[in-house]
Amino acid sequence: GWPEVRRNCSDGEGLVGGWVLDPVTGRYVVGSCPGGHELVTTEESGSEELQECKACSPDLQYILDPARDSCQKCPPGLTCHGTHEVEPKVAGSTWEIDGSIYRLKTCPSGNAVTPSLSEDFDATIQKCEPCGKREECVLDACTTCLPCQAGHYKPFVGVAACLACPVNTFRETEGGSDIMDCSPCPTQSSTQGLSGVTSESACFCDRDTYRSQAGSCQKCPPGALCANSGERQCALANAGQLCSDDNGIVGSWKAGPDGIYWLVGCPRGHRLENETYDLQECQRCSPGEYILETNDPSFECQPCPRGFTCLDGGAPSRAAVAKGEFTFTGLQLSSTTTMEELRTLLEESVRASIGASAGSYMSLELPCTTVPECQLVLDGRRAFARSAVHTMLAHPASAAPSPHAPTPQRPPRTELAARRAGSGLLVAFSVVAQDEAEASALQQALSAPTLAQALAQQMSARGMDVSIEVLEQELPEAPERPVGDFEQVGGSLVIKSCPAGYLLVNSSLEDQTCYKCAKDTYSFRYLDGCVQPDGRTICGPRSCEGCPPGGTCSSRW
Repeated sequence: GWPEVRRNCSDGEGLVGGWVLDPVTGRYVVGSCPGGHELVTTEESGSEELQECKACSPDLQYILDPARDSCQKCPPGLTCHGTHEVEPKVAGSTWEIDGSIYRLKTCPSGNAVTPSLSEDFDATIQKCEPCGKREECVLDACTTCLPCQAGHYKPFVGVAACLACPVNTFRETEGGSDIMDCSPCPTQSSTQGLSGVTSESACFCDRDTYRSQAGSCQKCPPGALCANSGERQCALANAGQLCSDDNGIVGSWKAGPDGIYWLVGCPRGHRLENETYDLQECQRCSPGEYILETNDPSFECQPCPRGFTCLDGGAPSRAAVAKGEFTFTGLQLSSTTTMEELRTLLEESVRASIGASAGSYMSLELPCTTVPECQLVLDGRRAFARSAVHTMLAHPASAAPSPHAPTPQRPPRTELAARRAGSGLLVAFSVVAQDEAEASALQQALSAPTLAQALAQQMSARGMDVSIEVLEQELPEAPERPVGDFEQVGGSLVIKSCPAGYLLVNSSLEDQTCYKCAKDTYSFRYLDGCVQPDGRTICGPRSCEGCPPGGTCSSRW
């Protein structure tokens, strides 16, 4: 607590600092220094003559507390004035006092604190340094630059953020430094306008393609394109191979070892075309045709032989075909119901109500292809197309009607037309009886006055409360059986032989028949008049032999 003494030099300038007289030694010592000066004591200098208040360099140093601190080197991140007053060179950087120094705490976006936390600290080199190539900091207050995120790159040093990989490219790892580090999407795929994509899986195959299990985008075969989509959507790209209306595509599609789909089978009445990848599809046979094998591309659609039933293009059959039409009203379909579920429910209900066996083939026709469309028809807000439902006329076959079964009275055509024009979902069905017993049972069920009630009960048992009206039924009838024995040759059903009194005509499959000899004519052999070019027996239209004069012919021999 010695009193300070102020002394002036001869030039009038005062001494720098506060000096005090030491009563023990009788000498003056410097006791304090003003701001911007460093206190150099006798102990520090080693001599009384060297004690002083040493001014800090205005541009190169700063000092926080002259009584305690020494002059500190000004770091490159500050502008110094030789005092405690400093200004950050990078706006937005934050500094705080740490003992005798200023410590850089954070930098603005796009910069990193130098030296980094992982380096040895040196207060004299502190500054905010722009992030380098392949790195960024997008926070408001940064300490460290981080690698560019996946889907981005940065080819320059600067405070700007990393750039997003362009549209139709992707980058799966961090730290991209060049646009060439962004990989292009595979052929026939795109990011659908998105940039900064982080995975090849975000390169979506074009709508008319699908992604194979190997990852490549493949052109969609014509048979796998959704028929209801004007955008050429490929069902193979969707879960369950379903189109946007929840309807599936035709045929069975399986992926090979390379992940590419091939058509391996078609449903009833369709020809398998899979000779080349680009032509794969199930080709529906024309009305009046059939095909025996739908999983073998060597089989072709053939004309249905006379006297046979080829329902929905299936194999020729002499079985009876029963048909009917119902209208359903009051049915509310769930938004989660699919068309496949609706068709299954209707088929199970119709089959159970008429007693059709599980093995008998049944065909259903609806006037709608999607559940929302079906609901509009049910609500009467859309008229159903008659042409869409009544396309299943087939040749009835062998089972004779029961003589005890009542014959249903069909309403006048004008009345049927009026009833069909009303609201409700019209469902038409055809079912092929497996034998005469089933044909008889179907006949009785379709003739029963409680048919609508039985069908309604079956629908109710499956959770569907609905009102039903029976519009029309066609009972099994006994047709005239075709003459001759038939056999399968390749993919066709052909006449093998004809009985006596007939000539075989087989110049075309469509017109093949056993031609019956007219009165006063005869035939011993059904192959009379046939030719055999290249080992094939071809029998064109011809006449039977005339009965010899004086003879009697019974048209058989």
